[in-house]
Amino acid sequence: MHKIDIPLLPRTHKIFLESAYATECEAEILYVQDNIIILDKTLFYATSGGQPGDKGLLLLSDGSPIDIVDTFYVDNKKTIAHKISDNTPEILLKKMSINDTITLQIDWHNRYQNMQMHTVLHIISGLLDDKITGCQIDGHKARIDFNLTQDVPQKEALTDEINQIIRQRLAVNHFWLDVKTLEERPELVKSLSVSPPKDEDQVRFIEIKTHDLQPCGGTHVKNTQEIAEVVVNKIHNKGAKNRRINLHFV
Repeated sequence: MHKIDIPLLPRTHKIFLESAYATECEAEILYVQDNIIILDKTLFYATSGGQPGDKGLLLLSDGSPIDIVDTFYVDNKKTIAHKISDNTPEILLKKMSINDTITLQIDWHNRYQNMQMHTVLHIISGLLDDKITGCQIDGHKARIDFNLTQDVPQKEALTDEINQIIRQRLAVNHFWLDVKTLEERPELVKSLSVSPPKDEDQVRFIEIKTHDLQPCGGTHVKNTQEIAEVVVNKIHNKGAKNRRINLHFV
């Protein structure tokens, strides 16, 4: 979690939680200093849960483009900050003022790969049904770690199982449930140490129809048919029971 010295950090409206396919929006500048900009709303996903923050463009009212190179949380997942490229000319930085309306455009190719891969990790979670100890998405490739209580799968067999699920064209939905749901059904939490994403008294869930259901604040595709074929290229030990699965798109 990054630290920014602002007396009262505003709560960012997170468009990506409801509209993962939104690629452009207008927003109001609430804070800008030292290559950091905070807006009243954003469609840029902020780094969390193993999924990297979005990159893209910020367009000023006169059309001038400014590169956003990273997006991250600064206040317990309430406030999202966008990092402006260090190569941005000073003249452009001086054009931005509090209360100005600007346009945001995400790098869709990068975001869409992350969406596909994040859904793949949920597919694997549904196949193994063990606790996740960590993961990291990097566009066309990713890793996911499990505290396995079963036999270690063979990479060829796991590859086939993942791609079979992809080809079933399963719907992927998101919805919110009362936080009490997790108290009644703790088995829905797949992560061993990371707390489920909460918004007030609600928890966001991602469901791959007939296959997997778990709390998640990430962005996902609408259907598994959108996912490219994958290959599990390595499964190796990361502790007594911890196993790391590395995979990539074909």
